[in-house]
Amino acid sequence: MIIQAVDREESRFAPHIAHARAHSAPLRPREADRAAPARMSDAELLMTIGRDLAAVYAEVLHQPLPKRLKILIEHIEANNHG
Repeated sequence: MIIQAVDREESRFAPHIAHARAHSAPLRPREADRAAPARMSDAELLMTIGRDLAAVYAEVLHQPLPKRLKILIEHIEANNHG
């Protein structure tokens, strides 16, 4: 018959350690981590987002419209102007 050893110390203390870690004060950040990153203005942020989106979708923007979509847009424009 084989008897398996059980680490009773870990099972007895593990819940207390987990509880203590969950309720302890958060670690203080190091000096280097405290420096606030430079902030962009809203206008700069919008320009950056626009530039990035244009770069991502540049190929798609230069493709011709599907015929069905072109017809629908022409129909909408004709109804709005007249």
